[in-house]
Amino acid sequence: MVALDAFKSVANVMRSTPRAGDNTAPPIPAALNQQQPSLDSPCQCEQRPTSEELFQLFIDEGHNVLQWSSEPISPDEAAIWRSNPTLWAGIEALMSTFYDCCQVSSLSRVGNAITSTSRYIDLRPSVGDPETCQRMMVVLTQVSLRAGYAWTHLLNQMLLYAEDSLLKVQKLPHNEQTAQTPLLEVIGGLDMNIWVLCRRSPPLHIWARYCSGRQGVEEITGLPRPLLDLIAQVSLQQDVIAELEHYIDDLPISPTEHHERIWKCYTLAALHDQYRHFAPQRDAQPLLDRLATILSELHQTLHKSNLRALIWPAYVLGRYSSRPGISCLVSEVLRKASTPDQLRRVLYYGLTPYDLIQTVWKLQATETEEDIDTILSQQFVDYGLW
Repeated sequence: MVALDAFKSVANVMRSTPRAGDNTAPPIPAALNQQQPSLDSPCQCEQRPTSEELFQLFIDEGHNVLQWSSEPISPDEAAIWRSNPTLWAGIEALMSTFYDCCQVSSLSRVGNAITSTSRYIDLRPSVGDPETCQRMMVVLTQVSLRAGYAWTHLLNQMLLYAEDSLLKVQKLPHNEQTAQTPLLEVIGGLDMNIWVLCRRSPPLHIWARYCSGRQGVEEITGLPRPLLDLIAQVSLQQDVIAELEHYIDDLPISPTEHHERIWKCYTLAALHDQYRHFAPQRDAQPLLDRLATILSELHQTLHKSNLRALIWPAYVLGRYSSRPGISCLVSEVLRKASTPDQLRRVLYYGLTPYDLIQTVWKLQATETEEDIDTILSQQFVDYGLW
């Protein structure tokens, strides 16, 4: 069983991590330093949503926040989240980053989630429920990402939660292992270095180490596991150009299947990264042209709840294509993905994918690619492109 001491300092860890836009690591704002969850409203907004209202939004729309799917959360799944006050606090904080009345209110809920998670772990006589702890920390990574705080350091702790089951899983027949490793696949996707910018903690390469060699579609990313195997090798900076080219040639051509076109977008984006690192003499613009064609179709036909699946491919296209008109396409895709509900304003201004690409374009006018990465690391923290 995992040692409890490994998880006793979640709140302290969060308070010591940098936030987007900070060059150092100052304490989390006062709203996050509360020792007791606040029962009173921290703001004066008349339309502050209640905890129950935010939880209901999670039931209705939260599946689009935690995964790229239009499938609603099942009643059984909702009952799990509702039954645990700490899980509820995390969900409330997560949904507040999208739907709260103001940033002050959202930050207070974020603070409550951090405190509640820390207390849950501290007060456990033993880590006897690793699945619940894992759920809490997955939510905490997403809350931190959207509020602009570092979160990749939590992946190592989450991996420790999974270690207890690793030996059991590895003893199973290979064809039975996929069903036993949902936790590893979740954190393996979060850890994928290729789509985490301005990273503060080194990648663990969890997918390559523990999840490779399986078939089917991974539930959270919605991507085929063989494609994720290749993307994991890209994250390891291994040359898999031939494998990616073979993979994309074998993908079926179906103009009506959105998921297949999304898979092609991810393959093209990964292949472009490979060209940059291993074949800079090859012309990568045709890859970007194909990517632009697919994205221009998808963003008009894909349901708004699934638009976040386009963030990483759109970022790759926007950063590296020099074709006229690409900036308009990428801006539209990322704007819609950043604010799927156009009636609501963005609470964490400057931290959306749309804001990120606008910053990149401004820097490209005056800076080298290497300098752009350095400057971005001063403005953004552990930025997951999803």
